Order: sequence, then structure tokens, then C-alpha cells
Amino acid sequence: MKKIKTLLAGVAALFALAACDMGGNEYHTTSFYPPTNGIITYADQTYDTIRVVSSDPWTLSSTADWCRITYNGKSTPLSVDVPAGSIVSARLEFNMRPNDTGEMRSLPLEVVSSYSKIGTITQTLVQTPFINVTSPSPKRDTDSNGKSTYSFTLTVPATGLMPGSKKPTIEFTPYSAGATISSDASWIMLDQTSGFTAAKSQTVTLTVTENPDATERTANLKITSNGITTVVTVKQAAAKA
Repeated sequence: MKKIKTLLAGVAALFALAACDMGGNEYHTTSFYPPTNGIITYADQTYDTIRVVSSDPWTLSSTADWCRITYNGKSTPLSVDVPAGSIVSARLEFNMRPNDTGEMRSLPLEVVSSYSKIGTITQTLVQTPFINVTSPSPKRDTDSNGKSTYSFTLTVPATGLMPGSKKPTIEFTPYSAGATISSDASWIMLDQTSGFTAAKSQTVTLTVTENPDATERTANLKITSNGITTVVTVKQAAAKA
């Protein structure tokens, strides 16, 4: 009930900003809910949703071979009827393939309202080429051809401890219950390697032994979910002379 009240409150706010006929009492609105500047999904993610809240009939014809868009079990192209004097909140479902292309991919969503003063509203569904790693944050590099690559690097002091004598951690959200994480270095131990809850943020604590060498050393942590692997590089500073 609380969610319904929240949705109706949002709709009421949208009506306050909606187009209207001059001299009349008829109001119109068509919008995505919740409002967003883009629907961001991740390489191992296969499902997401958004709603279209409208007082008028609308259509959606967007398609992509990697994403199936449905409403009430029907796939695009969609034609959604809205009875006169009503508001319909239609949930669009996105069923995606894991992104194994190594590149960002996107799908423009164009909802066309039958009310000409509103016309077309747009949104973009984006699927990243990496798993949702929030710490460390991704770094984007672009080559001379305009192609972007993304990397994750965690820098650890020579002692193996972060400021405040805390052990280093990484945080990520997998979208598969079978997600795993592994290390290719014996000097890094992970407090958890599997059994992660899907679609929930996970924190893995690293036990890093002190670096005895006068050179920096590097290890790779591999996070795998739904057949997608994202590498987090761990760089440990050299021992002080």
C-alpha cells in the first residue's frame, strides 16, 4: 500500500508539470518512472525493469538482439491502450544477455504518446562490459580510435594494511548466485570466494602479507558471474629502504 501511495504521489507531481489543453481541464502525462538519466545495467545482469506512467495510449518499437523488452508478456513492438480518464503504470521488463563483447552497449527507448503535445519521450538502456565493482571504482581509458576500456586497480601499502591499520577490501554486486572471486597470488588471502547473494552488494576482505621486496608487486583478483569475468588488479607498494 505504501508503494502505491508513493507512486500516486509521484504521478500527481507529474500532472502538475504535464501539458494541458488551453482553456480546458484535460491533463496529459507520459513519463518513465522512476525518473532517471539512464538505465544502467551490468555485464552479468540479465534482468531489469522500468515503468511508463501515462494518461494516454502509447507505443514502443525499440529492439536489440541482446535485449528483449516485454509488457504483460508481449514483446516489442508494443501498443499500450489507456482508457480515457485513467492513468496506467506499465512495467517494462528487460531480459538481457550477459555482455561478453568487451564494449559498452546501449538501446535507445522511444515511447511515443498519442497526445501530440507530449510526442516522444526517450530513455537509454545501457549495459556495461564489466561486473558492478564499486570499490575500487572503474577507470576509463580511450585509445586513438575512440575505443574505451575499463580497469579496476586497488593500491595497497607495503605493510598490507590500509590507513587506520585496516585490511583492504573490495566491494561488488554480482547478478548471479553462483558468482566467485579468486586470487592468482599466494600473498593475498580472501575471506570469501563464493556463496554470494545475487543482486546485493558484497564486501570481501583481503589479508595481504607485508611486501619484503624493494619493488612493487602485482596480483589479479578475478570476479566471475554469469560467465563474465572482471579483473581487479592489486598493486602493493615496495618495502621502504
